Amino acid sequence: MSRMAYKLFLTAFALLLFGTFANAQGLSGSENGKSSPIEITADDALEWRRAENIYVARGNAQAQQGETRINAAILKAHYRDDASGNTSIWKVEAENNVTITSPDGIVKGARGVYLVSEGRAELTGGNLSATGKDDMSVTAEESLQYFTNENKFIATGNAVASEPGRSITGDTLTAWTKVDGGGLDRAEAEGNVVIKTETETATGNRATYDADTSIAELTGDVKVVQGKNELEGVRATVNLETGVSQMFGEQGGGRVKGLFFPSSE
Repeated sequence: MSRMAYKLFLTAFALLLFGTFANAQGLSGSENGKSSPIEITADDALEWRRAENIYVARGNAQAQQGETRINAAILKAHYRDDASGNTSIWKVEAENNVTITSPDGIVKGARGVYLVSEGRAELTGGNLSATGKDDMSVTAEESLQYFTNENKFIATGNAVASEPGRSITGDTLTAWTKVDGGGLDRAEAEGNVVIKTETETATGNRATYDADTSIAELTGDVKVVQGKNELEGVRATVNLETGVSQMFGEQGGGRVKGLFFPSSE
């Protein structure tokens, strides 16, 4: 079947579909005060379900505005009228092999939902990932949420935030990206936390990480391993750039433990 195209001049739809990485893209849906068009294409069908207030695109569906696009097997846009009679999109669903692409990054998942009032996109299913500039990435096994107005991800299920030479893993991970799309800004992890660089591994129950300073702070059953050398305590500060670690015991005199192996050289 020949590919079908349909253009919608819906400002809200522009904001919704392209919320991810959109702050840097200027996807306001307007240009010089006029609504910007979005082209929606599909291999199989385009439907307007008036009784259900839904637009549906089926079969290798794509919605594109400028350099930003969303691809999925099926796209569904739910709309409603407000008290003034204005129509607005309140939710968009994307099904099967969802990919959101912009100049600043790519987000992938099996399924996706975007809720306008919350400014939140949630992707679920297999192969959940978000990649951005400077080789920054966030992955998860259960769900990956993106808060469009905060440049924030919440990843659940063996969640990992990484950039060249280092990574932070946890059961749940919150990661903020830089406003200009320049990579990871900071991260917080909780549950089975593991921080890795090329020379050391640090584990704990909770951790925070600041990309600008390269400093990670871990708490709860902390262990830092460099080669055969180990440090154990309840709290640690680790500089991932210099490799310098500070370990602390309980407040009020708790002890820390170190195991060191002299170099054979």
